[in-house]
Amino acid sequence: MATTWSEFAVATAGALAFVAAGAGLALDRRVGGNGTNAFANLLDATSPTPVVAVLYLAAAIVLLLGHRGGLYLLVPALVAVLIGGVVGAWLILVNLTG
Repeated sequence: MATTWSEFAVATAGALAFVAAGAGLALDRRVGGNGTNAFANLLDATSPTPVVAVLYLAAAIVLLLGHRGGLYLLVPALVAVLIGGVVGAWLILVNLTG
């Protein structure tokens, strides 16, 4: 059974999303702080890592099942990463100046 390049790309994107979700969850759990610093707790609470990991896993499952609709699950994951980065940067700037 011959596969086309687009099917290969979809399967590769699904596998990469699965690996990225696993790595994100593993690193987020490993980096978890001890809860003594209030600012660190605030940054941890606004981190979109679990949401992004779940969206990546959902996209990976859908893509590996052969449906291209999984690519649409990557868009909210990227938006969550961008919003999380902006919120994290804003919190750091506010904490440094205040």
